Amino acid sequence: MSEIVRRGGTRRCKEYVAPSWSWASVKGIILPFDDKKIDVALVDVLGVETEPTNGDPFGQLCGGTLTLDGVLFKFPHISEMLLDHRNFRQKPSYNGDALALDDCGVDDYGSLDTWFLPLAVSSAASKHPDLNICGIILQKARGTSETAAYTRIGRVVVSHDGDIAGTGWLLRDWIPRPWSKDCYQTIEIV
Repeated sequence: MSEIVRRGGTRRCKEYVAPSWSWASVKGIILPFDDKKIDVALVDVLGVETEPTNGDPFGQLCGGTLTLDGVLFKFPHISEMLLDHRNFRQKPSYNGDALALDDCGVDDYGSLDTWFLPLAVSSAASKHPDLNICGIILQKARGTSETAAYTRIGRVVVSHDGDIAGTGWLLRDWIPRPWSKDCYQTIEIV
């Protein structure tokens, strides 16, 4: 996020590279997440489909979906958060590594409705002990009308009270864990 504010030059790929949930869709350094550091999984994987280019199962993908059972929470508009970036960057509670947007600029999706999908609780996610609910930032995929499909645009770690990366910004409809099964829904990420 600070790179967007400072340089403003990163952009989402104009050409399709890979499904948004795939590491191959991100331009830049990929930081692996050790699954041994997951204390509690917060989603169930219902299915994964990939569409290989030219039928080569080891080659590039021309499409794919990841279907999960999870809980979605309303996330603030990216453009609103960017306006406040200087203020929350100076807070001692802010963890800059706990919030990142993928290959984008505010013009790409700054004012669209945005969602947070918690994936796991990880005690190793942050230097702040309460900041440990790891998840991804999603927006509705364009051109999908049959199902509610989403595109991943970033990642974030939130606290148990819904504070986003120690910024002081809160998830609007946050419900503390544990969540009832009624809160879960099927989410498709493309």
